[in-house]
Amino acid sequence: MQWFYSDGSDRFGPVDDARFSELIRAGTVDGYTLVWREGMAGWDRLDTVDPSPRGS
Repeated sequence: MQWFYSDGSDRFGPVDDARFSELIRAGTVDGYTLVWREGMAGWDRLDTVDPSPRGS
């Protein structure tokens, strides 16, 4: 699965699940970060999205 994320002014990605998990652990992506992946209706905060590979 490919993720995209935004710091509010720039968008980044795609990054795969492994890299996305690294970004979360490093604090680059947190609960307030806007994220999007295929299947989502639009950009949403990470704390409202299931980041697991099977999440929707």
